[in-house]
Amino acid sequence: MVALSWFSAAPAQAAWQIVSAGPAYATGHYTSLRLKTGNVPVIGYYDVTFADLTLATCTANCGTASPTWQIVTVDSFGVVGQYASLALDSAGNPIISYYDFSNGDLKMATCTANCSGASPTWQIVVVDSANDVGRYTSIQLDGSGRPVISYYDVTAGNLKLATCTANCATASPTWQIVTVDNSADDVGQHTSLRVNASNRPVISYYDATAAKLKLATCTASCATASPTWQIVTVSDAATDVGADSSLRLTLFGNPVISYYADAPDRDLKLATCTANCATASPTWQIVTVDSAGFVGSDTSLALTASDSPVISYYAAGIGLRLATCLANCQGASPTWQIEALDTPSGLFTSLQLASTGNPLVSGLPIISYTSSTHAVNLATVTSLSTFTVTASPNPASGGGVLDCAPTSGGTPAATATVTSGETATCTATPDSGFSTQSISGCGGAATGIGVDSYVTGLIVADCTVTATFVATGPANGSCGTANGFPSQNPPSIDLCNVGTPGGVTTNPSDFTWTCAGFNGGTTASCSAPRLFAVGGSAGAGGSIGCVSPVLGGATTTCTASPGVGFETQSMSGCGGSATGQGVNLFTTGAVTANCIVSATFVAVPVVNGACGTADGSFSLVPPSTNLCAPGTATPVATLTSSYTWTCSGSGGGTNSPCQAIRQFSVTAAAGPGGSLVCDPTRTFTHSGFCTATPDNGYATQSISGCGGTPTGLNVNAYSVAPGTSDCAVTATFIALAAPGGPAVPVPTGGRWWMYTAVVLLLSVGCWRLRRRWVRQSS
Repeated sequence: MVALSWFSAAPAQAAWQIVSAGPAYATGHYTSLRLKTGNVPVIGYYDVTFADLTLATCTANCGTASPTWQIVTVDSFGVVGQYASLALDSAGNPIISYYDFSNGDLKMATCTANCSGASPTWQIVVVDSANDVGRYTSIQLDGSGRPVISYYDVTAGNLKLATCTANCATASPTWQIVTVDNSADDVGQHTSLRVNASNRPVISYYDATAAKLKLATCTASCATASPTWQIVTVSDAATDVGADSSLRLTLFGNPVISYYADAPDRDLKLATCTANCATASPTWQIVTVDSAGFVGSDTSLALTASDSPVISYYAAGIGLRLATCLANCQGASPTWQIEALDTPSGLFTSLQLASTGNPLVSGLPIISYTSSTHAVNLATVTSLSTFTVTASPNPASGGGVLDCAPTSGGTPAATATVTSGETATCTATPDSGFSTQSISGCGGAATGIGVDSYVTGLIVADCTVTATFVATGPANGSCGTANGFPSQNPPSIDLCNVGTPGGVTTNPSDFTWTCAGFNGGTTASCSAPRLFAVGGSAGAGGSIGCVSPVLGGATTTCTASPGVGFETQSMSGCGGSATGQGVNLFTTGAVTANCIVSATFVAVPVVNGACGTADGSFSLVPPSTNLCAPGTATPVATLTSSYTWTCSGSGGGTNSPCQAIRQFSVTAAAGPGGSLVCDPTRTFTHSGFCTATPDNGYATQSISGCGGTPTGLNVNAYSVAPGTSDCAVTATFIALAAPGGPAVPVPTGGRWWMYTAVVLLLSVGCWRLRRRWVRQSS
């Protein structure tokens, strides 16, 4: 069943209302939730009863006890809709990737008209049908609104990515499909995809063979047939980690991943990349979020505007849970608010944060999930609790007074009533002759000497903020943590550690301010480097992504990704030198303001790749010339029996596979008494021949080597066996016998003269004995 839950960042402090989100017979697995403008929920899911892909859209009274739902069947041909993943385009129209179980295909459904009505128009296409593909889909739209889908290839055990490059909402979209991770391991289950600000895909997924969580980041040529990937294993030392991963990117593009650690403890865990995130050696902060029981499957992660994680997940035997980080969220010891929301329901969770309309109040989580009875439900917060923040001291004592009020607005007083999940702002007023020494409490960061303003953490219970005061003496101003920290906007908090901050001045490359000391103390000058946003604007036929933000005065790069049948015509903007046709990398000038780099694209002729004359040739070394005619050759791969390469077409043209036959050298080695000549090469399928030529007075004794059958006496022809390595053939020779005497082997080595002498002496002795015998006979 599909259930939607609405609640505050501190769900234990909220009242709940459960209503039906569809007809009583509706059942749903693999829920995927998105919010339209106005926090209107839209859910894609698999209808277990009818084995169909289904969409539920709230059309009226969405936050009340009686919402109106429009339930439609998207695809009913076969068993379809498992692993559904939903995205909404800029107009709020749904696009869903899903698995066709009947055919083992990855499919996509795009609504093109009447998307909130009873009879929407759907464009349904098969994205990939090679092998059994399409499980664990995750869909995102790039900066140009084009679908990008990560998924698992069951047959090959690989992670794959499909990027639509043209005609994406039609019956004939153009797809660029690549294998992201084709390692020997079984990889690619439990994928979660995000596209960063530079239009580059980032994917978390599970390595089933190693039982580890992995992350793949595209670093170049991301929408082409040959993207560059940085693949790392997240450094969690537990035995089996990474199932049910959910990925989000921080404001700076750093990955944060929630996941299930199955062994040894069956916990919910969170991995946050803190440095070098797109390199081979990222730094990870890994924490256990919840370890109470068998918890952490079916995770779904969202980040607040301040990058604080909120996670929905399932706890076995308990049901749906929500974990909200309240403090130290990227550190080794974060503070978590963990609540049980529905028992025993909570499978297939999908979490979104609704807009509150108040930038000072955290977004309200909304969760779709499957209940234990498979009913389609909606859980909504009907009211939020309030808590009391007590200011101490108040009334004045010990050198001053402290007052607090809700940060969203209100009159400062000794006590402040604050809505659950909001913060409070407190102001210290020192008595004459005193200054504020510190302010702390209610989850905020403690202040230092001379700081009179304080902001609490998220209020989830009654609490007290305390101020202390000290008799005044000279106190030098000092900069706060905002000093030296790059920012796109003028900093407003943590300006001074000691002293009163002056107004922040915006300069071309930085922000500056002062921290004035007290009672004759010195004034500190502070600054923060200024960051600027560099955006990309792409014309028809491609996309562009820029590395952004960038420090004031620095340069950055933008990468154009032409679509199929196009190439980059020019790139310009942000003070850089305009590029020419075919150049995809652009470097800006020194950036001193927010700016845009524009890319234009031009259609290129369709050229089909074709093999050159090197195709089918024989060679001892990898061929390097005449590889393609026409086309662009990939690097030549050396295989056991051949050299292979591909001649890639351009402008959408086809590719041609090519190969040359690999040869191996045959070396002839002859001993004394003759010579040996062999064919110089052999191949995997072709043999060779050798011929021995004995010197006068000698005969061939044997020939052997290179896999052939050794020969015997007086055999001068020899066959070399086919093979896949260099080899040598050796021939030995024997001296022919003297008249009436035995054959004499040919000596070898440095002592041949000794053997020769012995043979001569024996011959002379035999001759003399024969003469004596003849004489005696006569």
